[in-house]
Amino acid sequence: RVVSAGRTSVNVGGFLAYQHFNDRSNAVIPDLSERLDGCNFYFTMNMVDTQSSMRLAVGTYQDFSRRVGWRKPPAMALAGTGRSSTSIPVSVLSGIFETPMVSCCASSKDLDNKFNNP
Repeated sequence: RVVSAGRTSVNVGGFLAYQHFNDRSNAVIPDLSERLDGCNFYFTMNMVDTQSSMRLAVGTYQDFSRRVGWRKPPAMALAGTGRSSTSIPVSVLSGIFETPMVSCCASSKDLDNKFNNP
């Protein structure tokens, strides 16, 4: 599967930030390990190619939610999909748990509605 250079760099950048935070690496932020001294918070990551499909994006979120249990938030925050058409329905679902979602490339004004998209 071919991925655009821009999207690849976003995915790689996100993964490196995740890895550096969890490893408390000083490679990018010189004193990260000192700043996080005593912090017991770590990220988990699940990456899925939604293939720009609203159905696949929503289904993936539902499957993930079922695995962790619908009675609690499935995540503290989400790095959303790269398109507004798939970010909007996932954002509405994540809004049920008041889980914020950041989508780097989604730009629809519909996402500005904080009631539907926290």
